[in-house]
Amino acid sequence: MAQDTTTNTIRENAAGPRKASGDSESVEQHSLQDQIVAGCAARIQEGQPI
Repeated sequence: MAQDTTTNTIRENAAGPRKASGDSESVEQHSLQDQIVAGCAARIQEGQPI
């Protein structure tokens, strides 16, 4: 179940823009590499295989 959630999150993030900015704000997502590492770390903490 967690793998499906992680996979879906990565797909959603990859589908959106990496960086967005407006008149007074800007937003940037974590890199795909950082997202994968965080997902792997979470799975390890849960005792699940990577």
